Amino acid sequence: MFFSCKNPSGGTQGEGSYVPGGISMILSPDKLTIKVNVTTADGSEVSVEGCAETSIPGDGSAQTLNASGTTVKLRGNITVFNCSGTHTDNQKITAINAQGCGTLEKLYCSYNQLTELEIDSLSNLTVLHCRVNRLTELNVGNFLNLTSLSFSSNQISNVDIDNLTNLEFLHCADNPLSSFQVNHLLNLENLDCSELQLSELIIDNLTNLRYLSCADNQLTELDLVNLTNIQCLWCYHNQIAELNLTNMSNLELVSCFQNQLTELNVSNLAKLKGLSCEFNQITLLNAANATALTSLYCTNNQITNLNIQNCPALSSLRCAKNNLDSAHFTAIFNALPTRSGSDNAECRLFWENDPDEHNYQFTTATAPNGFTNARDNKNWAMLYHPQNGGYNEWIDIP
Repeated sequence: MFFSCKNPSGGTQGEGSYVPGGISMILSPDKLTIKVNVTTADGSEVSVEGCAETSIPGDGSAQTLNASGTTVKLRGNITVFNCSGTHTDNQKITAINAQGCGTLEKLYCSYNQLTELEIDSLSNLTVLHCRVNRLTELNVGNFLNLTSLSFSSNQISNVDIDNLTNLEFLHCADNPLSSFQVNHLLNLENLDCSELQLSELIIDNLTNLRYLSCADNQLTELDLVNLTNIQCLWCYHNQIAELNLTNMSNLELVSCFQNQLTELNVSNLAKLKGLSCEFNQITLLNAANATALTSLYCTNNQITNLNIQNCPALSSLRCAKNNLDSAHFTAIFNALPTRSGSDNAECRLFWENDPDEHNYQFTTATAPNGFTNARDNKNWAMLYHPQNGGYNEWIDIP
């Protein structure tokens, strides 16, 4: 059990101090210039202590603070506070104490080095984004108004979200969470629970879900039958053996590569634009009538039958390293839609001298008429990977 020790200033050791009506931050000694955006309820200025600046606008505009030491304090009727860095410019703030800022509704503090985030009393909080920090605990159980919570890429092993039934957005990826239960969060629309080492994910009640990322786990099953509103699905790097997408008419993107799928049916999914299903064990792939499909990547499978009939938007097909024979290549070439030269349509067909490939010579032996027609009349670049080429080097088949 962790016991904290109060400082005379009102904070705990290593934390920012309590500021009545405001927020305190502890900065890293090597990063004393930071950027913040602050919004107040009435647009009034925010007073600043510990910086060259003594006040900043409360209109939400980006402001630069030049601190004279490692402690910075802000006071005002603050409703929105943003001190997030970026993936290329970490702000290195190590502690935030917002306990005295009861008006705070939205807090953005991602891409820092936070080990302490004191926010327990902020009952008005609706948005909390604190991803990419060094937090080991996060107390949000009483934030009943919270609609958006992001704490991905921290070191949090336990978080209480049982009562957060208003959540619409939840990103908790890349944490050592010991348990993960979200099936009661019926308002969820966007869920990222990737990189949690999950062996089970029960989400059949989440019928409002539109974006789901559960990649890089240990899932063997994924039941999406009730989740017909999903638009984007990322479930790659798992052990999923079956994926039923037939009723998911709103799907626009599916990334399910590196699983254990043996067949996949995305036919008639009229909104689907992108499908990536490489490195599975698929023998049958049906994408017929996927009329919005532009990109289909299915390399490194065991496909003997690939149906792309009536895919008029298709402009990128990668089907190397499969078990397609001459008849099926003929059907594929004949099904390729006519593109304009500006579409840069390409079909990646095989790796040269790869023992897993048949190394077809399409112009002389395998499906020559369909091949030539696709290349010369339909404006498709027909490509192969040369034996000594780099991974992304593909050249025209002679």
